[in-house]
Amino acid sequence: MMAGVPVTVANNTTLPEIAGDAADTFDPYDTGDMSRSMERILTDKVFRDTLVVRGRERVKLYSWRNAAEATLAVCADLCA
Repeated sequence: MMAGVPVTVANNTTLPEIAGDAADTFDPYDTGDMSRSMERILTDKVFRDTLVVRGRERVKLYSWRNAAEATLAVCADLCA
């Protein structure tokens, strides 16, 4: 996503939660569904461009700073 490419992820991991609406999902046990997802990204320009725009916004939620601040907040709660 950070590289500005559309993303497709397996729907049975934590990746859909992380990617949100910025990625298409597929059933990793269904090769047809995986193919459908990749084909849609390759052939549907509007869908592809939408995922790229959403992806660039979504990656802003994840940074080392955010991770450090969240970790410090948990530590502060534990010490309180």
